[in-house]
Amino acid sequence: MQIKKRLRINAAVSVVMAVVICLVLFFSLHRVTMANDSAKIAGELIINVLERVTLRNDYLRNNSARAKEQWFARQEQIRGLLKSASEDFRDAEDRKNIGEIIYNHESVGKIFSSIVANREKSGLDLESAVLAREVEERLLSQLNMRVYNEVIHCRKLLESSRKARVSATRLAGQSTVGILSAVIVLAVVNSLTLSRAIANRVQRLRDGAAVIGGGDLDHHIDIKGDDEFVELSEAFNAMTGKLRGSYHNLEMEIEERKRAEEKLREAATELQAANTELDDSRRAAINLMEDALDARRQAEQAAGGLRESEERLRLLIDGAREYAIFMLDADGRVNSWNEGAKRLKGWDAQEILGRHFSLFYTKEAVAAGHPEHELEIAAAEWRHEEEGWRVRKDGSQFMAEAMINAIRDESGKLLGFSKITRDITARKQAEEQIRASLAEKEVLLREIHHRVKNNLQVISSLVSLQADGSTDEAVREVFRDMIYRVRSMALVHEKLYQSADIARIDFAEYARSLLNYLWRAHGSAAATVRLTFNLQPLSLSVDTALPCGLILNELASNALKHAFRGRDEGEVTVSLQGNTDGLVSISLSDNGVGLPEGLDWRQARSLGLRLVQMLAGQLNATVEVNRLDGTEFRITFKQPQMAKDGETIA
Repeated sequence: MQIKKRLRINAAVSVVMAVVICLVLFFSLHRVTMANDSAKIAGELIINVLERVTLRNDYLRNNSARAKEQWFARQEQIRGLLKSASEDFRDAEDRKNIGEIIYNHESVGKIFSSIVANREKSGLDLESAVLAREVEERLLSQLNMRVYNEVIHCRKLLESSRKARVSATRLAGQSTVGILSAVIVLAVVNSLTLSRAIANRVQRLRDGAAVIGGGDLDHHIDIKGDDEFVELSEAFNAMTGKLRGSYHNLEMEIEERKRAEEKLREAATELQAANTELDDSRRAAINLMEDALDARRQAEQAAGGLRESEERLRLLIDGAREYAIFMLDADGRVNSWNEGAKRLKGWDAQEILGRHFSLFYTKEAVAAGHPEHELEIAAAEWRHEEEGWRVRKDGSQFMAEAMINAIRDESGKLLGFSKITRDITARKQAEEQIRASLAEKEVLLREIHHRVKNNLQVISSLVSLQADGSTDEAVREVFRDMIYRVRSMALVHEKLYQSADIARIDFAEYARSLLNYLWRAHGSAAATVRLTFNLQPLSLSVDTALPCGLILNELASNALKHAFRGRDEGEVTVSLQGNTDGLVSISLSDNGVGLPEGLDWRQARSLGLRLVQMLAGQLNATVEVNRLDGTEFRITFKQPQMAKDGETIA
C-alpha cells in the first residue's frame, strides 16, 4: 500500500474515532444529565414532604390558617413534582413507586382536608369536642401512615435515581477512557509502523546508493511492496542498468579509440616510407581519422547518458514532496535540496545552498547548541532521530520529525550527512486535543463527586432537622444512625474529588477520618473509649470503598452503643491490611463485655448487623467473629489486582 494512501487511511480512521468519541460523550452526558434531573426531582419530593409535615404540625398545634394555606400550597407543589417525575422516570419499578407516591399523596390530601373540616365543624360543647378529638386522632393516625409510605417510596425513587446517576457516570467514564485508549493505541501503532516502514526503506535505499556510488553497478536494490519506495528502488535499478550499459559502451569506445590512434601512427609511418602510394595512404588516413572522430562522438554520447541518469536520480528525489530531503557537508552546510524541502521550509535551492542548516532551528535551539549536538550524535552513532520545532523562511514554526544519517567513504572518513524531515504538527495537535479532552472528563467527574457529596450533606441536614423535631428518643436514635450512614457515603465522594486519582480512594485515610467523626458525633458516649488505628496504606475503588465504609460505620457504632455498658473506659482497635495477591482484611475489635452467650449474630434482628451481612455479600467477603477478650469482627475479601507507582492495590 502506498505511503500517501496509508496516511489518508490513518487520517480517516482518526476522524471516524473522533466522531465516535463525540457521540459517546454526548450520549453519556445526556444520561448523566437525565439522572441528575431525576435525582433533583426525587430530592425535592422528599424535602417538600418533610416541610409539609412541619406545616401540618404547626397547624395542629396553633390552628394556624396560614399554616393550613401553606400546607395546601405545598401539596399542590408536590403534585407538580410528581407530574415531572412521571415524565422523567422510565423504569418499571420507578413508575410503580411513583404510582404509590401519587396514591398516598392524594390520600394525604383527602385525610388532611377531613381533619380541617372536622376542626371547623366541632362545637363548643364538651361531648362534641371529645368526639372531634377522637376523629382527629384516627385521621392523624391514617395521615401519618400515608406520609410514612409516601416518604418510603420517595426514598426508593431517590435511591433509584442515585444508582442511575452512578451507572451513567461510570458508563461515561469507562466508555470515554476505553475509546480514547483505543484511539491513542491505534495512533501510536500506526505511527510506529509507518515510521519503521519508512525508516527501513530509506535505510535500504541509502545503503544501496552507497554501494552503487562505490562503483558496484551490478548491485540490485530489492524492496518489496507497492509503495513509493518500491518505485524509487526500481528507478535506481533501472538507472544502474543503464549506467552499466553506458560504462560498457564507453570502455569499448576507448578500446576503439586506442586502436584508431595505433592505426594513425601506422598510417604516418607508411606515408613517410611510401611517397609513391601517397594518395592511397592519404585516403586511408582520412578514413582512420573519421573512425577516431566517430569513436570520440560515441564516448561523448555515453558521458551524456551518465549525466542523464544523474538528472533522473535528482528528479526522483525531488518527487518525494511529502519529505524534505537534503544533504549536508561535514560542517553542516547544505549542498543539495529537493522540492519537498522547498515546499516544507520555503527556501529555493539557490537561496539555501552553501548555508548552515542551523537556519532551520529556533533561536533558543541555536543558542543551546542543538544543531551541532545533532551532528555530533549522528557522526558518532551513524544515525539519529528526533522531534522538535523548526522554522520556515517566513518565520512560522512547525513540529518536525527528522532523521539524519552520517555518510562516510570506504576508509570511514566523514563526508557529510543526509537528512529527511517531515511535518508532524497536525499529529501533535491531535495528541494535545486528546490530553485536553481527558483533563475535561476528569474535571467533570470531580464535579460529579462534589455534587453527590453536597446532596448527601443536604440529606444528612434534613434528617438531622427531623431528628431534632422528634421527642421520641428511639426515633432520634434511628435518625442519628441514618445520619452516620449518609456521612460515611458522603465522605467517600469528598475524598474522591480531593484525590489525585478520581477512581480510587486512600482507604486508610478515609477510615481514620470516618471513625474520628463518629467519635466526635457520639460525644460523651465515646469520650472514655480510646480509638487505636493499625492501618496499612491501601487504595480501593469507589465500588469497594463505599460498602467497606458503611461496614466500619455499623461496627463502630455498635461497639460504642453496647460494648462498654457498665464500664468506665475501653478501647476500639481498627486494622487494615492488604497483600500483593489483592487480599484485603478489615477488622474492628473492642475489649468490652463481648456478645451475649448463645447469640448467633447472623440471625440478629439488629439493622446494623443485617447491613454488615448484606454489604459483605456485595463484596463476596467472609466475616469472622472472635469473642475472646471482647469482640472482633474481621471482614476479608479479594478484588482485582492493580498497580500504580509501585503500590499494591487490592
